[in-house]
Amino acid sequence: MGTDIIVGRSEADKKRFGDKGLILIGRQYVKMGREVSLANNIYMDVNRSHVVFICGKRGSGKCVHEDTLIQLDDGRQIPIKELENNKNKILGLNEKLKIEKLQKRDFFKRSVKDLIHLRLRSGREIKLTPEHPLLTIKSWRPVNELKVGSRIAVPRRLDSFGNNSIPHHRIKLLAYFIAEGHTKKIALFSNSDPDIIKDFKESMKKFDSALDVVEEKKGCYRLTQHHHNTIVLDSKIIRDKTTGRFLKGTIKVLLKNTFLRV
Repeated sequence: MGTDIIVGRSEADKKRFGDKGLILIGRQYVKMGREVSLANNIYMDVNRSHVVFICGKRGSGKCVHEDTLIQLDDGRQIPIKELENNKNKILGLNEKLKIEKLQKRDFFKRSVKDLIHLRLRSGREIKLTPEHPLLTIKSWRPVNELKVGSRIAVPRRLDSFGNNSIPHHRIKLLAYFIAEGHTKKIALFSNSDPDIIKDFKESMKKFDSALDVVEEKKGCYRLTQHHHNTIVLDSKIIRDKTTGRFLKGTIKVLLKNTFLRV
């Protein structure tokens, strides 16, 4: 075994144990010109208790572009480059191929020459290293082995709503405008059910007491705002004593309107 490579065994143990207590883990590649051949056997010592760290091919990690969005367990999405110092759990795939909240184990950064820009029919896209495995119908496959038309697994939805709460009247108004209204130039809402109209008006009053719901025509309502209720938050008035005109430096800060009619 003079030309063989033994990992994790001292010279003294080589003389003492010889080839006993070794396992074959592979063979070394040797390149001569354009030809590549297998040469020395590579063994690992299992006779003594010690830790051996065997590294794979450099650059074989699963990497994505630094701007790739990662879903946190609180509902937020952040670029993966900001995940290094973030303690939140992330949504990931467990051993049973189910999405669950998982704790980040490690974080690695490196520079690469090549990235593959993958775009799906649904419009989703991602940039990743050629070796990055993706789940296909048959098995996990490196992205550089995929072709146009290949099918990969992606979640249809991510059930993560975060911890922030929204008042019921805001949720109602959002639903009302999505279903039967719009806020383009002016805010309009259309409905003829008396109970729904009443609830819409009450929700709007809770949202902003300065807003009025005015019926323009049957079943069509427009939002207006009281101009006389404008609230001045701060002001600095500079006038010319002779002409009474406002001079440069005059400031008037008003409470921002929730709806503006154009």
